[in-house]
Amino acid sequence: MKNSELKMEWERFREAVAREKAKHREKYLNLLAEKAELKKQFNEAQEAIEKKCERFRAEAAQDKNAFLDALVKRSNLKKQLNEAQANVKESERLRAEAAERELNYQEKCQNLAAEKVELEKQLCEAQANEKAALETCLVLQKDAAEKSEKLEKDRTCVVCMDAKRDTVFLECGHLVACEACAKEIAECCVCRRMIDEKKKVFY
Repeated sequence: MKNSELKMEWERFREAVAREKAKHREKYLNLLAEKAELKKQFNEAQEAIEKKCERFRAEAAQDKNAFLDALVKRSNLKKQLNEAQANVKESERLRAEAAERELNYQEKCQNLAAEKVELEKQLCEAQANEKAALETCLVLQKDAAEKSEKLEKDRTCVVCMDAKRDTVFLECGHLVACEACAKEIAECCVCRRMIDEKKKVFY
């Protein structure tokens, strides 16, 4: 695989990791917002219950004073008592609803905590994958550089170690020297055979 292809593959991988991170972060922020909204609703419900309880206590006190002040209005007091009992039932119902909301709130908090742990785990895995991909890319780059260096070395004249090999010896067929050095050589540097002919090659 070429370096350009490796680089493009690496960039695509990093973009995918970034998108996954952004997706997880958005989900996490949404969960935090939902948690805040549930807490707000719970506080509002609790405040409403406290206000109703205060009103109910005030009404009960008024009912008691009316009962003591006017026994002749017993029938009316009984009606008011029934209303007070209904209010108590309503209060109990509201308290039960508040308790249920509290349980739901706690459950959602636990779920949020579990999801947070999972998101952190996924983030760590994504970071580990990114690190592994980077290490692989570095290894590939190093390997490519070594191969390139070896290829360049294999193409260098064995005599001057500078110019490019461009002259082949006949009849042995070895390609080991540049044109300038080949002019000074009578036998092949590799097999030590006498050189019958020297031909310049292009590659």
